Amino acid sequence: AWKQLKLLNFPSFESEQLIPVYGLEEIYVTNEQKSVIPLDFNKEMRPLEINKPIYWDEPNLKPFERQELNLNWDVSIEQAISNEQSPDSFPINKAEEERCIVGVTEFLRQVYSNESGNWTLKTLHRDQGYIHALLRLYQEDTKCVFHRKLMVIFDAKSLQAINYVDNNLFVEQFGHFSCSEEVLVNKNEAYQNIKDHFELTPRYVFDSQQNKYILCGLLDCHYGVRASTGDIISLNDL
Repeated sequence: AWKQLKLLNFPSFESEQLIPVYGLEEIYVTNEQKSVIPLDFNKEMRPLEINKPIYWDEPNLKPFERQELNLNWDVSIEQAISNEQSPDSFPINKAEEERCIVGVTEFLRQVYSNESGNWTLKTLHRDQGYIHALLRLYQEDTKCVFHRKLMVIFDAKSLQAINYVDNNLFVEQFGHFSCSEEVLVNKNEAYQNIKDHFELTPRYVFDSQQNKYILCGLLDCHYGVRASTGDIISLNDL
């Protein structure tokens, strides 16, 4: 729990400022307490960790053409009765991993051609019949609660990039916010102030490495510690 307590800058759209707050980064703790699973709101499968910075020598000036996604994924009665395995439950193999890395590189050469080395491929995971590649932009100031990220979506059969989602428009909304509050409370003090507000809720999480659901505890907290005063505040009020 102490490791998950982070000092982050939360944007306040009311005051147009970044407010330094100690908040708990949610995470799943396995029941035997020997490992943790990162929280992801979009899937039950544990993603494949890559953590590879992407570099290229020359841009590709060919324009990228987005393709429409088919998110109407119906399951027939026959599939349900036969207990047919979901395509999303299959692990991403080494060949698929390598082709997705090549595909991410080619995509960045086309769409973000002048940003070689700026993007890191964090994870790969399956979702609704597609393979999603999550990338994060390198930023010197990594303490903001919202980071620039990019999701490149691959056709699971051809392993060609067909669409993408960039959160840049959202991040730009508070790009001009300043951080005027001084951090006067250290992490140990903040932890002592907030630890009684931590919640640990039982959850079954699918572990793709074991190919089964395992019992975990969702470590979460709806409150934070204002780093300038030490006051407990509701994160919903920011």
